[in-house]
Amino acid sequence: PRCNPFKVLSGACGAHCTRRGLKGDERRDAHATRRQIVAMKHGTKIVGAVISLIAATRFVLVMADEMRRDRFAFDLHPYYLQARALFDEPDVYAVSSDLVFRDLETTLPLTYSLVLKPFADLATWELFAVVFFVVNVVVFCLGLRLMLSTFELTGINAVVFVALVVSSFPVTHNFAVGQLGAFTFTGAAALVYCASRGNYRSAGIALGAIAALKVSPLLVVPLAAVVAPPIGWWALATMAGIQVATHTIVGWSYFTEYWFDVLPAFNGSIRTTRWNQSGAAFGTRFSSERVEWLDGLPFAEICLAVFVALPFAVLVFQRYKGRRWSFDEVAFFVLPLSFVLIDLGKSTTWPHHMTWHAVTFAAVIGLRSKASGSDWVLVLASAAAVFYVAIFPVLGSELVVARSGVGSPLVVGAVLLGAALVTAHVATVRS
Repeated sequence: PRCNPFKVLSGACGAHCTRRGLKGDERRDAHATRRQIVAMKHGTKIVGAVISLIAATRFVLVMADEMRRDRFAFDLHPYYLQARALFDEPDVYAVSSDLVFRDLETTLPLTYSLVLKPFADLATWELFAVVFFVVNVVVFCLGLRLMLSTFELTGINAVVFVALVVSSFPVTHNFAVGQLGAFTFTGAAALVYCASRGNYRSAGIALGAIAALKVSPLLVVPLAAVVAPPIGWWALATMAGIQVATHTIVGWSYFTEYWFDVLPAFNGSIRTTRWNQSGAAFGTRFSSERVEWLDGLPFAEICLAVFVALPFAVLVFQRYKGRRWSFDEVAFFVLPLSFVLIDLGKSTTWPHHMTWHAVTFAAVIGLRSKASGSDWVLVLASAAAVFYVAIFPVLGSELVVARSGVGSPLVVGAVLLGAALVTAHVATVRS
């Protein structure tokens, strides 16, 4: 049998061959030639460099396009104003931004603005936006590091994963408009990292922390609690503690206003704009523009039932039957799949919400390396990557999601990504 070529190149294989009693021609036959080994290593580096260059170029071009059209950090500006208005204005949810082409709603819990306030009070808007962008990058890099460690991605697998994530539209869009996707992604990465090591308390704290900043991760709690109850309890306790601390400071009137007025108003209807990449929005647009006889179906309820309620029911049934989930199954399958299903099941899913799908891509790559006969995993994951990285063309002065009337490439990509993860999990179990 041939020796490991990288050990041969580093000189670490001599003692091994001596123990095997290989000499002369036998040793030369066991080793690949030094030229072949060097070519292999250099080829891997060249491929990695090309992939990285393409990803970096795409990221820079998208950012440059947003800045050219004065849209850089335009989602952040209302929260900057809201943070400055805390304790001074009678209703901080009524502030609007004159920086952008439309009034933007502030739909996040006040915990976010309370965290931003010390910096917003001290900095001009321009400096604040730049500092937030830098912090976003640092937090996002921490999430990438957690994913590489959790799923043991090294070499070309690591390069492909990072390049795919950096060049995907949800990530570039998140950085361009100044959204919280980097924090959501890193919180989800910490959740999966801790769960894979059986530290369910820390996993629940990570989930509760990101749910306190952005409500949609709360939908992960029931799914996680079925397979790992401590995650659910610690997540709820963490979020409740943060909410109590926040509204003790800013006032409890905002608690009722947010949970009973602001949030229901935001989720109460399906936004049919092509920026909305939820399954419900896709179904509504498809029926009204392509298949009229489907028009009027309750797509919000259908998608919530299919993508969230049905998986939850399956998990409950499996637990009732005595199914015990391993740490790896919770972290490599249940949690990463829940991120995709939730965004398909919600009524409103903006592209930057899908930043945490990078965790699911990492899980697919990690599981595929463990599975045997997983060609379909590669096919499905590659197809999903095409839709996530698809160029969202600039037409006139507006950036639109796609040229087609339906315009939902991320919906297609999310469905393919979920299918790739399920296939990888099944292949891993069988192998």
